[in-house]
Amino acid sequence: IGGVKLLDKLGIKPAVYHMNEGHSAFLTVELLARELSKGIPEKEAMENVRSRCVFTTHTPVPAGHDRFSRDMINYTFDKYLSQIGMTLDDLMKLGSEDPSNLNGLFTMTVLALQLSRAANGVSKLHGEVSRAMWQHLYPSLPASEVPIGHITNGVHASSWGCGYTDTFWRNYTGSIDEMTSSRQAAEAVLAKVSDEEIWSLRYSLKRNLIDFIYRYLANQLYHQHNHPLSSEYDMMRSEKNTLSPDILTIGFARRFATYKRAPLIFRDLDRLNMIINNPKRPVQIIFAGKAHPHDDAGKDYIRQIVEYSRRPQFNGKVIFLENYNLGVAKRMVSGVDVWLNTPVRPMEASGTSGEKTVLHGGLNFSVLDGWWPEAYNGDNGWAISHGEMFYNPEEQDRFDADNLYTVLENQIIPTFYDRNEYNIPTKWIRKIRNAIATIAPEYNTHRMVRDYATLYYLQNKEN
Repeated sequence: IGGVKLLDKLGIKPAVYHMNEGHSAFLTVELLARELSKGIPEKEAMENVRSRCVFTTHTPVPAGHDRFSRDMINYTFDKYLSQIGMTLDDLMKLGSEDPSNLNGLFTMTVLALQLSRAANGVSKLHGEVSRAMWQHLYPSLPASEVPIGHITNGVHASSWGCGYTDTFWRNYTGSIDEMTSSRQAAEAVLAKVSDEEIWSLRYSLKRNLIDFIYRYLANQLYHQHNHPLSSEYDMMRSEKNTLSPDILTIGFARRFATYKRAPLIFRDLDRLNMIINNPKRPVQIIFAGKAHPHDDAGKDYIRQIVEYSRRPQFNGKVIFLENYNLGVAKRMVSGVDVWLNTPVRPMEASGTSGEKTVLHGGLNFSVLDGWWPEAYNGDNGWAISHGEMFYNPEEQDRFDADNLYTVLENQIIPTFYDRNEYNIPTKWIRKIRNAIATIAPEYNTHRMVRDYATLYYLQNKEN
């Protein structure tokens, strides 16, 4: 409501109001009040509001859909409703999942859906999940016809680049935006780059990441124990079994929501130990992330990973970076070889971290959830399982963890360490080329904004 009034004060008159999540949906009430104040009949007023609003839902997680009691709505809106000539029942009808029970909860997502001309999820799978999730609001329609579409999230590639990567690609193209404008443009650039040059980029980025990690950990130790930074850094570098740019490096960094299952790779410690400490083909894993302050389960996941990282068999080979921030994120998406993603399908609406690693030559290894089912083609990364879903969470974790280990052991690790006579992993680099050509031009914000403009902003009917 305040947002609509602020835009008025600023002299901004939007042709379309785009609500991202239900948090902003009360703007529709202010728009409706203005229509009613003109003496327009309620049905026509609601159509006028719909014609100016679109809505994006971003999660299937129940906590992402705010619900308020009738008493809370009454307490908050009592004076406002009297000013605009609406009753409490009028407002409750707009946000009630069950129109026959106006004493129940007011749901912000319902309000947004009722007063938008178009709505969407943020990946193809999330669109399907959302249609099923909100089908009860459209009892005469099958789930496939519920008016919720999808526009898959993308990332602003230039913002998630780093100086080294940007400089590298500018040797072959005018800009990253130009390179990612189409698959043809990406393939034309890649044709100019040799396998040796791509591998040199990867080695340099990983070396930079490892140097950053040691400095970052030294800084953590300095603040914890008040040792001189230089001595802490030297100590980290001299530790036995130090990180190495020659070793396959897996990264996992994101919000530690429980459905993302950060500790899944630790489910079978003996099997993981054999993977990490293979004398000929070792693996190192870097974790980072934060939990919501009120998410005790998420914080417990962090505690578990830190404890695992301190066990003798994993010490120095499994790293957790505290105080996750954009700087850490940029270093990680640029430096790791494999970006790991282990959500419980279909709880990941889209996810974007894996989209950020591609232009740096990173490869995705993910459950087929969010954006990955659309992007994965078998040659541009790896999938954990094939979309199997179990009602029993324990069975789901067991199945996915076993598949995770199997793909690591039989596909990812052998491909990384399979080298030609010049010590270049040509099969690995072939996957990097495929990932850049198929993912970077499609999963970026230029395509995403173009989709919103053509499918929703410039249309006067539902899509």
